[in-house]
Amino acid sequence: MSSIGFLLTTAPVLAASDSWVVIKDKNGICKVIKDQEKTPKTIAGPFKTKEEAEKAKVTECAKGEVSTKGKATDLMEKAKEKVKAKVDKAKQKVKDKAE
Repeated sequence: MSSIGFLLTTAPVLAASDSWVVIKDKNGICKVIKDQEKTPKTIAGPFKTKEEAEKAKVTECAKGEVSTKGKATDLMEKAKEKVKAKVDKAKQKVKDKAE
């Protein structure tokens, strides 16, 4: 009977030591995993519940996507400006030759 009592008192303690972390793998994929400590791939956590980790995954992984999209947009704008400048220069050459 004492072994059952021991199991009933230690089981919640063992369950409470579980932690969840959000990691990003080498391909940039975010995952929630059960882990005892942080790893080099950890981007958020540890969390007591998987639900907390899932919420953090949404916000933390979105941060990386936003910055990537922002960089891509900046590069596109710069490319457009360069092309427009070349087109304007070519138009001016044609106009000068026509005169």
